[in-house]
Amino acid sequence: MAKGAKGDAAAWTGDDEVFYLNFLKENAAAAGDGASFKVPTFTAAAALLEARRTKGGPKTAKSCQNKLTQVCVVTCTLLY
Repeated sequence: MAKGAKGDAAAWTGDDEVFYLNFLKENAAAAGDGASFKVPTFTAAAALLEARRTKGGPKTAKSCQNKLTQVCVVTCTLLY
């Protein structure tokens, strides 16, 4: 598949999501006691995900932060 242009929305595959969540798990200490990741962690994740991108627009720190929020909302909804 072709990579999207810079203005295209990021496309997340299941493999992307698993890779991203594993990255966050491995870097959990960066979240600190407040369990809140900072921009540098999202930036690092975006760089790693960009190297793996096969479709859609680039993943940015902001798109990574948004993806984590979406995953948390779905997970919390399923658990509670």
